[in-house]
Amino acid sequence: MDNYFGNIIIADGLAYLSGYRYWWYAPESSLTIVDLADPENLAVYKNDLPAGGFNVIGAKNQKVFATTSGGVACYDSSNPAQLEFEDFRNGWYSQIVFSETTAYLPMGYYGLWMKGL
Repeated sequence: MDNYFGNIIIADGLAYLSGYRYWWYAPESSLTIVDLADPENLAVYKNDLPAGGFNVIGAKNQKVFATTSGGVACYDSSNPAQLEFEDFRNGWYSQIVFSETTAYLPMGYYGLWMKGL
């Protein structure tokens, strides 16, 4: 793989690897998803995302959460080859906690984001 990865999350049989180029040189954000179902033949999918910083912070039930400029975005990863943007909230991320059906994200001044999974 030809990218720097800043964070790796493993959930639902997938590995989510967030990476970026240096923002002052070539702003690009990406999320590489690796399907772990067949370790001998890994399927690797690179998804380019909007510039502005990107770091995967959690994933569950085919929803992946990532910090971006000014907040946190949620993407649907049911098709790892083509992430689908689902939601965004302004705020300052501090942690993420999952129940079976909900993600809880304290967003600082902006309150608590409870996102259904």
